[in-house]
Amino acid sequence: AVSLRSTGVHAGLGAPGHQEEPILARLAPCRTMDEARAFKRSIGDSKASHNCWAAVDPGGRALCSDDGEPSGTAGRPMKAVLEAEGLCGCSVVVTRYFGGIKLGSGGLV
Repeated sequence: AVSLRSTGVHAGLGAPGHQEEPILARLAPCRTMDEARAFKRSIGDSKASHNCWAAVDPGGRALCSDDGEPSGTAGRPMKAVLEAEGLCGCSVVVTRYFGGIKLGSGGLV
């Protein structure tokens, strides 16, 4: 699995009370959707606000989940990137920790 750690920078930066949001993205190979779901379960952090995920199997079948983010703002765009880049046979999980500011759909997409 490949991991990327970042700190989200969102609208409101510099505003009183603004806190940065740790964001962790992890990518791993998957041969089936069951493997993709198992990867999400194995690395998802129950302390995080959200563990959004998307996967495309080697045959091109794709699934995704917003995991409580506003509908269509997390899993679907992640799935679209995997498909647009031809990344079949992989699963990505993005874990976000709440940093004090509600982003709304515009802050996620």
